[in-house]
Amino acid sequence: MCVIIDTNTLSCVFNPKDERHEDFLPVLNWIVKGKGKLIMGGSKYMKELSRARKFLPIINKLKKSSKVYIADKDKVDTKENEIKARIPDPDFDDPHLPAIAIVGKCKVICTCDTRSYRFVTNRALYSQKSDIPKYYSKKKNAVLLTDKYVHDYHKPLTTLNKKAISQIGEVIDAQ
Repeated sequence: MCVIIDTNTLSCVFNPKDERHEDFLPVLNWIVKGKGKLIMGGSKYMKELSRARKFLPIINKLKKSSKVYIADKDKVDTKENEIKARIPDPDFDDPHLPAIAIVGKCKVICTCDTRSYRFVTNRALYSQKSDIPKYYSKKKNAVLLTDKYVHDYHKPLTTLNKKAISQIGEVIDAQ
């Protein structure tokens, strides 16, 4: 599974001390120990990510381990602007999420922000119903952590060796 982790949910996924970590531990395990891959991109997401300094060492280690795909910035930004124009609702502050999903060919978004659901899953934003991303927001959504929700563009997915898994674990533990 490829997954976009909303920046407001990075702590839930990567911080074992976060009270919601247990719900998001399957996402972490799928990325680090399984075949999962983190998808990111666009100016807004990368700006938000740069403010989450605590998690940058983990993200960088995942990048070095080929567990991160960065969608084309200009394409994500263009798509985000198109989405903002289509849905000008002031309550919709995450148009970058469907933009990343569309450009990055990602079918799962991991977030705690339930407010964005109705906007991000708006059928009018996607060329096909099957392109509408699913939401991972709690442990019961672990059924999404399968190859079924991976676009062919990202296949085949790979797993890391024990040494790489251990190194990423050390970075997480060092927070």
